[in-house]
Amino acid sequence: MKRTLLATAALLIAAAPVMAQQVSGNSASKTSGLYGVLDLGNSKVDLAGNKSNRTSVGIALGHDINENLAVEAGLRRIGGQDTGGDSNTLMAAQVSVLGKLPLSTQATAFVRAGLSSNSMESRNQGVSQSFTRNQPLLGVGLDYALDSKWGVRAEYTDMGKFAAVRNGTRYDVKAQQFNVGATMKF
Repeated sequence: MKRTLLATAALLIAAAPVMAQQVSGNSASKTSGLYGVLDLGNSKVDLAGNKSNRTSVGIALGHDINENLAVEAGLRRIGGQDTGGDSNTLMAAQVSVLGKLPLSTQATAFVRAGLSSNSMESRNQGVSQSFTRNQPLLGVGLDYALDSKWGVRAEYTDMGKFAAVRNGTRYDVKAQQFNVGATMKF
């Protein structure tokens, strides 16, 4: 799991200089830059057949390589679920690449592909266990610039499905989200 995250991060870092080459004229310098994202969302969590909707919160740091490509790293609290005396909390650390398509001077559609390190902490009658699994991360969304510094974002993300085993029982976990948030360019 740690090797996969490190390999993905190394690949993104190694590829950044190649991707950062200006595509045409000054277009890359106008759109390149560091930005932050803070969002709230609705998580749909399916834990061993028990489905629930929970409020999620996320924070991310990104860098626009050019007007069509960005990289992001973020942390997300996916949500929790209480089922029959069990308490389960889902979290994720994510790295991803965004392919962007400007629709106008203010609106940009994007697709996301990356890796999500999903973790679940489970508590049952005072006993706590943690599980972490790496899964592909896929998403689609829209950024809308309010001005040169601030913007809003809406996104649907599928964080994959993984299985956790506790006391010999297999728990299948699947998480999807719809998020709305604010973006700020630094």
